[in-house]
Order: sequence, then C-alpha cells, then structure tokens
Amino acid sequence: MNRLKTAWCADDRPRQTLCMSYVNYKTDKRQFRRLHRNSVNQYLVKLDQEIDRKAEEDSKGFWCLVKRRRNTKKNLVGAGLNFDGSVVRDQSVITGKWAEYFQELYTPMTDERFDNAWKETAETEVSNVNPECVSNAIAVAPTGKAAGDDRIQHEHLKCAKEVLSPILANLFTQMLRQGYIPASMKRGIIITLHKGGKTREDNPDNYRAVTLISIFLSYSSTFCWLVHVITFCVT
Repeated sequence: MNRLKTAWCADDRPRQTLCMSYVNYKTDKRQFRRLHRNSVNQYLVKLDQEIDRKAEEDSKGFWCLVKRRRNTKKNLVGAGLNFDGSVVRDQSVITGKWAEYFQELYTPMTDERFDNAWKETAETEVSNVNPECVSNAIAVAPTGKAAGDDRIQHEHLKCAKEVLSPILANLFTQMLRQGYIPASMKRGIIITLHKGGKTREDNPDNYRAVTLISIFLSYSSTFCWLVHVITFCVT
C-alpha cells in the first residue's frame, strides 16, 4: 500500500476515478482495512475464548486478560452507556445500572418447558449425595481458579476436605431434594466485555458477561447433573 500511495503522491494526489494511481491506491487501502478489521475480530474472539478458559483455571491470568480486553476500547467510559434511552457517564452510576440490567435479565420467568417430571423425581426418588463423591470432586478440582463473591477457592476446601465432605454432601442432598439454592450461593461477580465488531459500544445488549460463581454452586450443579443422568439411565 505504501508503494501505491507514493505513486499517487507523485501524480500530485489526483482524485479523479479515471486516474489509475488513485484507483489502485484506494482499492488497496480498502482491502487493507477489511483485512485489518477481520484480524482484530479474530483476535478478540480468541481472547474471549482464552478468558473463559482462564476463569476456570488461572485466577491471575484471568484478570490480566480482562484488563487487556478492556484496554482495546479506551473510550468506553467517556462515551457513556445508553440505558433505556438515558446516557450514563459516571462510573458509579454505570455500575448501578449494570446491576439493574442483569437483575432484570436473570429474573426467572414462567416457562412452559419447565421439567415438572424431573422436579417430582428429585423430590421423591433422589438418593443422598455420597460424601466420598464430594471428597473426590474436591481432590481433582483445579487450583488457581478465580473466586466468586464469597472469595472461597478450591484450595480452601482441599485443606479440609475430610471434614467438609460429609457436611457438603448433606447440604447438596437437601438442595437437590428441596429445589432450593441459598441466596449467598447465587451471588456472583459479573465482568462485562464488549462483543467487538461493528456493534455500538453504548448499547448494553452488545456486551457479553463472564460470571464468577461460587464454587459451592459449581459443585452442586455437577452432582445435580450426575444424579439426573443416573436416574435417566436407570429408568
């Protein structure tokens, strides 16, 4: 592209479409910009995938990648975000608006696809969660994972798994049978990242959320899935 620009400048920078130096330079410039946009989008997609992986494996690496991802869009705070037609620029107000946005987004709604049959099975036929299963799950859990709102990591449980396994097994059993999750387990840290591309930066719908959940909720979800699969196979 530099060679074509030099040739165009040597012709005194004409802008007529009949001038080949101008046409060649503009065509090459458009192709460069298109390739550049594609490369940036591919990089952001790869970075988002790496962020998802680091959230499960490496706490320090996760926050480093989040910082790098956010630094690709430095004008976000100055430009503001548009929540329900109102542009917000103050950082503390933006945080509050994000809380309202995700509260509305994640509020449960009535769904005709709800599995009532599984709910009845869980309340009547589910056996106890085995403390040995809990102990084994803690033993193979990854270290260095980013903690949730409770700041508890797998390393904390590994140091006392023999004592905690029976307690957690009883807790997970009751949660599964009652269909109840304590409010403290449902609290998480939400990291918002712009999806990239040509989407508007001031629209909250154009952001993806990475949620750091409690490891206890992660364990309970695992045992619920295992019991569901075992029950399905037996029946």
